Amino acid sequence: MASDLPDPRDRANALRVRRTTEVIGELLPLPGRSVLEVGCGEGALLGWLRRRGATAFGLEVEAARLQRARAALGPAGLAAGVGEALPFPDAVLDAVLYHNSFHHVPRHRQTEALVEAARVLRPTGRLLVLEPLAEDEYFELMRPLEDETGIRAAALAAFGRAEALGLAPVARARYVQLVQRRSLEELLAALVAADPARKARLAEARPAIEAAWGRLGSDTPEGRLFRQPMLAFCLERRAEGPVIAIARTAEERHAALDLRLAVFVHEQSVPLEEEVDGFEDVCEHVIARLDGAIVGCLRWRRLGPQGPVKIERVAVRADRRGRGIARAMLAWCLARIDGMGLGPTVVNAQLPVTGLYAGLGFLVEGEIFDEAGIPHRRMVRPAGGPHIDMPDG
Repeated sequence: MASDLPDPRDRANALRVRRTTEVIGELLPLPGRSVLEVGCGEGALLGWLRRRGATAFGLEVEAARLQRARAALGPAGLAAGVGEALPFPDAVLDAVLYHNSFHHVPRHRQTEALVEAARVLRPTGRLLVLEPLAEDEYFELMRPLEDETGIRAAALAAFGRAEALGLAPVARARYVQLVQRRSLEELLAALVAADPARKARLAEARPAIEAAWGRLGSDTPEGRLFRQPMLAFCLERRAEGPVIAIARTAEERHAALDLRLAVFVHEQSVPLEEEVDGFEDVCEHVIARLDGAIVGCLRWRRLGPQGPVKIERVAVRADRRGRGIARAMLAWCLARIDGMGLGPTVVNAQLPVTGLYAGLGFLVEGEIFDEAGIPHRRMVRPAGGPHIDMPDG
């Protein structure tokens, strides 16, 4: 007897079937543009980008797939690498592309991959991520070998932090990608090629995959065709407002320290020995640039191996205050802390700016206390605190 329950595939069946190249061509300008594909595999899509007039570079973490890509396309523009540490200078690319690869970035490094994409993109450059959803035929086919439900959900959640990291949404669309496999053996080889660690589990998973092969998909003269619902995220590097980044060079760190000395020591009369303490080398230092100049900074550190995170030394140049620079730095920093699975986060906030921190999810804890002769309140934001909506511009 037919079930009265809805078919769980109805939602996917209602989606439009689209080619990957069609989606990319719609969302990324290609002729004459510089494009980086992260997780380029064996180079099929990278070759298409080049034939469409893009100066296309490819990164691939798997040595065997990278070797095959180089054999097909030549070695130029192809390198070993990962999305969370892109081997490119700042602001040099027009587009960064992930196709079926963002969820392969380790869960607590996915936000770093967004930070890196924003760093290497030029203003108004685009990040396009085409992610498979954990549903329908092709997902069910591979599920006995590896259930990616959790990691794919984490990848989607990472995009909730993108605006705080300087990436404004341009488009978001669902569609269906059709995956052709000529044989069961080709399918298994493709699944292992995407992640060689799966090879150890292949023998145990094979019977279930073989059964799914016969149950799912549709026959074609070239083998079997499987549906894979996809979600396309297109984001654009903001052209206005502060550019937030980690202070990576000695010059940047010195400029951040000079700014702190101007604000805290000279303007607020904090003793030099209290401002420049013994934690400088164990902190990550964050800077904000406006019109090319460093106009804001902060630092953060972990209070013990399993302790909370402390954000401190938040400073903005006097002639650039009132432009949301402190809030932008804090939101950027909190997005990264959340993405790394750290927290809770604490600050010792000067009384006039407690409202700023409250707006970012911090709660007052304890009484007013004196620090360097200035009244403060301790404020705490829970781990993975609230989603922060960043204003446009």
